[in-house]
Amino acid sequence: MQALRKPSVLLHRRTKKNTGPIAHFISMVHSAGYAPLLNAKESTVIRAQMEDDQAKILTRVVSTGGSEMFYLFLLSRQSEGENMNCWMTDGVIGLQPEDDGQPKVEI
Repeated sequence: MQALRKPSVLLHRRTKKNTGPIAHFISMVHSAGYAPLLNAKESTVIRAQMEDDQAKILTRVVSTGGSEMFYLFLLSRQSEGENMNCWMTDGVIGLQPEDDGQPKVEI
């Protein structure tokens, strides 16, 4: 549980409001949709798009069991406060690969 407390620090204030207390965040991360991110065997950035203080990062993750999953990370650079100029996570969306092995997403 301690290992998941550190990544939760990188969540944007609004995201923390949606994920709720740390116990809820931990159960969410362990759910089927996000579990491949834990101790992933391999991860690769496929595409990245940055515009002003917003970023979208498409990643490919291979789980410890060998299954492939794609995730779209939504980030924003903070303009004030103690995290000024830091990139914080606004959301993470799990995407299944299509028949061609790639996720259907435009970034």
